[in-house]
Amino acid sequence: MAEPIQAQMEKLRLSINGLEAQRGVLGDEIVTPALAALQLQLAALTDQAALEEQAAAQAIPAEERRLVTILFMDMVGSTSMAEKLDPEEWRQVMNKLHTSLGEAITARLQSAAPQGGSIIPSPKPSMPLEKRKTSRRSWRAVTRH
Repeated sequence: MAEPIQAQMEKLRLSINGLEAQRGVLGDEIVTPALAALQLQLAALTDQAALEEQAAAQAIPAEERRLVTILFMDMVGSTSMAEKLDPEEWRQVMNKLHTSLGEAITARLQSAAPQGGSIIPSPKPSMPLEKRKTSRRSWRAVTRH
């Protein structure tokens, strides 16, 4: 397995420092070309490390937060209906319900269409007043449709 870039860079730095310390003994004719070669290797590894860090930073998706309100509803008789229907028919019934609810909300608010029929705004007491009003309008849009 290849040695990590940071470890390679550290070894090169130690080699450069050690060679520099021996300049008086070895002389400039030996140390200068050896240092130049080591510094080129170090520069190449530094560039490679920067590119890898940049690629890693781009690979991490930016975090996004959204306020989501969810309406849970109990459809009276849905369990017995689901037991009587074929699974495909049941899915069609549910899709039609989700589509109708989403269209009602969208028509009333011109936004907030459900995703797959499962996300529909709903008022919560802990929400700021303006957001609760929007959720109540959504609920009224569904129930009046």
